[in-house]
Amino acid sequence: MDDIAKIIAPYTDPFAFEKGGYKLAHHHREVVDANWHMVMINNRECYHCTNNHKGLTKLFDPSSFNGAVTPAYKELFDRAVQRWERLDLAWEEKAFSLNDSVRVARYPMYENYKSITFDEKPASKQLIGRFKDCDPSTLSMWFNPNAWIHFTSDQSTINWVLPLGPENCALHSSWIVHADAIEGKDYNVDYLIDVWKVTNA
Repeated sequence: MDDIAKIIAPYTDPFAFEKGGYKLAHHHREVVDANWHMVMINNRECYHCTNNHKGLTKLFDPSSFNGAVTPAYKELFDRAVQRWERLDLAWEEKAFSLNDSVRVARYPMYENYKSITFDEKPASKQLIGRFKDCDPSTLSMWFNPNAWIHFTSDQSTINWVLPLGPENCALHSSWIVHADAIEGKDYNVDYLIDVWKVTNA
């Protein structure tokens, strides 16, 4: 745990989790009729994303998912790195083990997006951590064998899969917002959860 804490600290420090100031906006649990390991393999392998997740590829360049580096993505990423370094945000991909079983990295969204939403707008008016403006990026962490987390300037989404038996599993998803964010005023639950609800489905 100490080793993991040292690696993720530069990435999580801007969110000041140890000080609190967050709340659960929504939790969703669904039973998936598939072996948990197949669900995780599908989640980790995103060559299918371009064909299956048309909504998600409006937010992210497809190269974000499959390790390719097109000229357009390199240009987008290079501009993002300059912005992240001005904001003192850690961005380089780090792995906790030699086989990358657990890793953390920051990825750019298209620059017109403020959060992980289908229409470019922030998901919550109350930003989290030390963010003063919405940065078009996501800080992502993957904790194998069964969890992944995405942070933006205004929310965090936590997903994890638990096996129930050989042929089904439970997918848990939680959306975290600023503790002072008021439902119906600062955020709408349906809007907040829409992208990952559709993508997970």
